[in-house]
Amino acid sequence: MSNLHKEYAVPTSFTAGGHTFKILLGKDIDTDGAIGITKFLQCEIRLRTHLDGEALSVSQVQQTYFHEKAHVMMMILNQDELNSNEPFIDNLGQIDFQISRTEKY
Repeated sequence: MSNLHKEYAVPTSFTAGGHTFKILLGKDIDTDGAIGITKFLQCEIRLRTHLDGEALSVSQVQQTYFHEKAHVMMMILNQDELNSNEPFIDNLGQIDFQISRTEKY
């Protein structure tokens, strides 16, 4: 795991629907101007740590990771309409973020 992945507490990869998605993280990662983007054909989630020269907080990067992971879930479930519903995706990502960060073992 890279130092950035540890610092931001996001994984380097995960598998969903038989596809392994890599999580790319960096200051100058190509995200088409967003904080994060999912590239389905490349099986990649790309996350920026800076936007417009400003560092993003750990929680901003983590929330973006869970938002992008929600896009992957909808793609795997073949839910194109839900996948293009950004408020739904954002809410699903927020719920997943909160559950995963507060689970007790």
